[in-house]
Amino acid sequence: KWFEANPKAIIMALQNMQRKAQEEQMKDAGKNIGTKKDELFKDKKDPQHAPSGYDVTIVEFFDYACGYCKRANATVNELIKSDKKIRVIFKEFPILGQASFEMSSVAVAVNMVSPSSYVKFHDALMKYQEKGKAAALKAAKDAGVNVAKVEEVLKKDQAKVEAVLQANLALGGSIGINGTPGFVIGEELIPGFLS
Repeated sequence: KWFEANPKAIIMALQNMQRKAQEEQMKDAGKNIGTKKDELFKDKKDPQHAPSGYDVTIVEFFDYACGYCKRANATVNELIKSDKKIRVIFKEFPILGQASFEMSSVAVAVNMVSPSSYVKFHDALMKYQEKGKAAALKAAKDAGVNVAKVEEVLKKDQAKVEAVLQANLALGGSIGINGTPGFVIGEELIPGFLS
Protein backbone atom coordinates (compact mmCIF):
# COMPACT_ATOMS: atom_id res chain seq x y z
CA LYS A 1 0.00 0.00 0.00
CA TRP A 2 2.71 2.53 0.97
CA PHE A 3 4.44 1.94 -2.42
CA GLU A 4 1.24 2.76 -4.30
CA ALA A 5 0.58 5.85 -2.20
CA ASN A 6 4.16 7.18 -2.51
CA PRO A 7 5.47 6.55 -6.04
CA LYS A 8 7.45 9.82 -6.06
CA ALA A 9 9.35 8.86 -2.91
CA ILE A 10 10.40 5.57 -4.51
CA ILE A 11 11.52 7.28 -7.72
CA MET A 12 13.49 9.88 -5.71
CA ALA A 13 15.19 7.14 -3.67
CA LEU A 14 16.16 5.25 -6.83
CA GLN A 15 17.49 8.43 -8.45
CA ASN A 16 19.56 9.20 -5.34
CA MET A 17 21.00 5.68 -5.35
CA GLN A 18 21.85 6.02 -9.03
CA ARG A 19 23.50 9.42 -8.48
CA LYS A 20 25.57 8.08 -5.56
CA ALA A 21 26.65 5.07 -7.65
CA GLN A 22 27.71 7.42 -10.46
CA GLU A 23 29.68 9.61 -8.03
CA GLU A 24 31.48 6.52 -6.68
CA GLN A 25 32.23 5.37 -10.22
CA MET A 26 33.68 8.81 -11.07
CA LYS A 27 35.89 8.72 -7.95
CA ASP A 28 37.18 5.26 -8.85
CA ALA A 29 37.70 6.37 -12.44
CA GLY A 30 39.83 9.30 -11.27
CA LYS A 31 42.04 6.97 -9.23
CA ASN A 32 42.43 4.56 -12.13
CA ILE A 33 43.08 7.32 -14.67
CA GLY A 34 46.03 8.39 -12.53
CA THR A 35 47.60 4.92 -12.88
CA LYS A 36 46.84 4.65 -16.63
CA LYS A 37 48.29 7.97 -17.81
CA ASP A 38 50.88 6.42 -20.12
CA GLU A 39 48.32 4.22 -21.85
CA LEU A 40 45.88 7.12 -22.14
CA PHE A 41 48.17 9.96 -23.17
CA LYS A 42 51.52 8.60 -24.36
CA ASP A 43 50.82 5.70 -26.73
CA LYS A 44 52.57 6.84 -29.93
CA LYS A 45 50.50 4.37 -31.97
CA ASP A 46 47.22 6.10 -31.12
CA PRO A 47 45.64 8.15 -33.89
CA GLN A 48 45.48 11.79 -32.88
CA HIS A 49 45.00 15.40 -33.85
CA ALA A 50 48.07 17.01 -32.26
CA PRO A 51 48.84 20.63 -33.14
CA SER A 52 52.26 21.89 -32.12
CA GLY A 53 52.24 23.58 -28.73
CA TYR A 54 49.00 21.91 -27.58
CA ASP A 55 48.22 22.52 -23.90
CA VAL A 56 45.12 20.37 -23.34
CA THR A 57 44.56 16.73 -24.30
CA ILE A 58 41.19 15.08 -24.70
CA VAL A 59 41.07 11.29 -25.02
CA GLU A 60 37.90 10.11 -26.72
CA PHE A 61 36.62 6.53 -26.55
CA PHE A 62 34.03 6.05 -29.30
CA ASP A 63 32.16 3.60 -31.50
CA TYR A 64 31.40 4.37 -35.16
CA ALA A 65 27.95 2.76 -34.80
CA CYS A 66 27.01 5.11 -31.93
CA GLY A 67 24.66 7.99 -32.78
CA TYR A 68 25.85 10.04 -29.79
CA CYS A 69 29.45 9.59 -30.98
CA LYS A 70 28.49 11.00 -34.37
CA ARG A 71 26.99 14.06 -32.65
CA ALA A 72 29.98 14.37 -30.32
CA ASN A 73 32.33 14.29 -33.34
CA ALA A 74 30.80 17.53 -34.64
CA THR A 75 31.32 19.11 -31.20
CA VAL A 76 34.94 17.89 -31.01
CA ASN A 77 35.60 19.32 -34.49
CA GLU A 78 34.14 22.70 -33.46
CA LEU A 79 36.41 22.65 -30.42
CA ILE A 80 39.47 21.87 -32.56
CA LYS A 81 38.60 24.77 -34.88
CA SER A 82 38.01 27.24 -32.04
CA ASP A 83 41.04 26.29 -29.91
CA LYS A 84 44.27 25.59 -31.78
CA LYS A 85 45.94 24.16 -28.66
CA ILE A 86 43.76 21.09 -28.15
CA ARG A 87 45.09 17.63 -28.83
CA VAL A 88 42.55 14.84 -29.35
CA ILE A 89 43.55 11.18 -28.98
CA PHE A 90 41.14 8.75 -30.62
CA LYS A 91 40.53 5.39 -28.93
CA GLU A 92 38.48 2.90 -30.95
CA PHE A 93 36.01 1.30 -28.53
CA PRO A 94 33.81 -1.11 -30.54
CA ILE A 95 31.07 -2.24 -28.16
CA LEU A 96 27.98 -2.21 -30.39
CA GLY A 97 28.38 -5.50 -32.23
CA GLN A 98 30.05 -6.95 -35.29
CA ALA A 99 29.65 -3.88 -37.54
CA SER A 100 31.38 -1.74 -34.88
CA PHE A 101 34.23 -4.22 -34.64
CA GLU A 102 34.65 -4.24 -38.44
CA MET A 103 34.69 -0.43 -38.68
CA SER A 104 37.16 -0.09 -35.81
CA SER A 105 39.39 -2.77 -37.36
CA VAL A 106 39.51 -0.82 -40.62
CA ALA A 107 40.22 2.38 -38.64
CA VAL A 108 43.19 0.77 -36.86
CA ALA A 109 44.48 -0.47 -40.22
CA VAL A 110 44.06 3.01 -41.75
CA ASN A 111 46.13 4.45 -38.91
CA MET A 112 48.84 1.80 -39.52
CA VAL A 113 48.91 2.51 -43.28
CA SER A 114 48.53 6.31 -43.27
CA PRO A 115 48.43 8.00 -39.84
CA SER A 116 48.23 11.45 -41.43
CA SER A 117 44.94 10.48 -43.14
CA TYR A 118 43.28 9.06 -40.03
CA VAL A 119 41.38 12.19 -38.92
CA LYS A 120 39.99 12.75 -42.42
CA PHE A 121 38.94 9.08 -42.53
CA HIS A 122 37.42 9.29 -39.03
CA ASP A 123 35.34 12.35 -39.94
CA ALA A 124 34.16 10.71 -43.19
CA LEU A 125 33.07 7.49 -41.45
CA MET A 126 31.32 9.42 -38.65
CA LYS A 127 29.11 11.06 -41.30
CA TYR A 128 28.02 7.74 -42.88
CA GLN A 129 24.73 6.10 -42.02
CA GLU A 130 25.96 2.76 -43.43
CA LYS A 131 27.83 0.45 -41.08
CA GLY A 132 30.37 -2.36 -41.35
CA LYS A 133 33.56 -3.06 -43.23
CA ALA A 134 32.35 -1.87 -46.65
CA ALA A 135 31.35 1.53 -45.25
CA ALA A 136 34.71 1.90 -43.49
CA LEU A 137 36.64 1.00 -46.64
CA LYS A 138 34.57 3.55 -48.58
CA ALA A 139 35.47 6.20 -45.96
CA ALA A 140 39.15 5.22 -46.31
CA LYS A 141 38.91 5.70 -50.06
CA ASP A 142 37.18 9.09 -49.55
CA ALA A 143 40.09 10.12 -47.30
CA GLY A 144 42.61 9.22 -50.01
CA VAL A 145 43.95 6.14 -48.23
CA ASN A 146 45.30 3.20 -50.25
CA VAL A 147 42.46 0.71 -49.68
CA ALA A 148 44.47 -2.24 -51.05
CA LYS A 149 47.09 -1.62 -48.34
CA VAL A 150 44.39 -1.40 -45.68
CA GLU A 151 42.94 -4.74 -46.85
CA GLU A 152 46.44 -6.23 -46.76
CA VAL A 153 46.96 -5.09 -43.14
CA LEU A 154 43.57 -6.55 -42.19
CA LYS A 155 44.66 -9.91 -43.62
CA LYS A 156 48.34 -10.08 -42.64
CA ASP A 157 48.27 -8.14 -39.36
CA GLN A 158 44.85 -9.11 -38.04
CA ALA A 159 46.35 -10.12 -34.68
CA LYS A 160 48.00 -6.68 -34.29
CA VAL A 161 44.76 -4.90 -35.20
CA GLU A 162 42.77 -6.98 -32.72
CA ALA A 163 45.41 -6.41 -30.02
CA VAL A 164 44.92 -2.62 -30.36
CA LEU A 165 41.16 -2.97 -30.00
CA GLN A 166 41.44 -5.36 -27.03
CA ALA A 167 43.88 -2.98 -25.31
CA ASN A 168 41.45 -0.06 -25.81
CA LEU A 169 38.51 -2.09 -24.49
CA ALA A 170 40.50 -3.16 -21.43
CA LEU A 171 41.79 0.38 -20.80
CA GLY A 172 38.32 1.90 -21.12
CA GLY A 173 36.85 -0.73 -18.83
CA SER A 174 39.57 -0.15 -16.23
CA ILE A 175 38.74 3.57 -15.96
CA GLY A 176 34.96 3.14 -15.85
CA ILE A 177 33.93 3.64 -19.47
CA ASN A 178 30.96 1.40 -20.10
CA GLY A 179 29.31 3.27 -22.95
CA THR A 180 30.21 5.62 -25.78
CA PRO A 181 31.30 8.27 -26.16
CA GLY A 182 33.56 8.60 -23.14
CA PHE A 183 36.07 11.40 -22.66
CA VAL A 184 39.09 11.77 -20.42
CA ILE A 185 40.40 15.28 -19.80
CA GLY A 186 43.23 15.49 -17.28
CA GLU A 187 42.26 13.01 -14.58
CA GLU A 188 38.54 13.43 -15.10
CA LEU A 189 36.25 10.96 -16.84
CA ILE A 190 33.29 12.50 -18.64
CA PRO A 191 30.94 9.67 -19.61
CA GLY A 192 28.45 10.31 -22.39
CA PHE A 193 27.70 12.99 -24.94
CA LEU A 194 28.91 16.54 -24.30
CA SER A 195 27.43 19.61 -25.91
